[in-house]
Amino acid sequence: GNEFVKSVEYTTEDFPLMPKVEAEETARVVSGTFSEYLGRAVLSVAKEGESRPELQGVLLESEDGKLALVSTNRFLLYRKTIPGKVMVDGKFNFRQPGKVARVLKQIANQRLEIRISMDKSGDGLISFRSGEFELVVRGDDRFPDYKQIYPAYVEELEVNRERVIAAM
Repeated sequence: GNEFVKSVEYTTEDFPLMPKVEAEETARVVSGTFSEYLGRAVLSVAKEGESRPELQGVLLESEDGKLALVSTNRFLLYRKTIPGKVMVDGKFNFRQPGKVARVLKQIANQRLEIRISMDKSGDGLISFRSGEFELVVRGDDRFPDYKQIYPAYVEELEVNRERVIAAM
């Protein structure tokens, strides 16, 4: 019979070129660990439309030479320090949208190492690279000051096993 095919055309302006991130490497992490922690962080990201926009992403922050992932949905707060190498002095914050974090988690599962670079131009770009793969994301640093409510505690605790068993 009579078949009809409708073709949709798009202009090249609808698909801008991927911006080039002009920056030196900021951090380097083992992707399996990064993927695992990112997967956990995504669980406490606020859903789109449910909360304030700044809660709808995962914060990647560097402080004192350590890299951490932070997320919250007002009820849960997740913060995990990632083993890796941070190459920049000082502090940087970058909030990536929850959808991007989910995609990055899947990609990191298939890689050995992720190299993270922050753009110095002020455009809010961050690059995640591994081999020939590169994901460039535009984000921001808007995130609540979670340190006001985050308890300062010791991450490791040594106890005498025999005394604990005896107390039970």
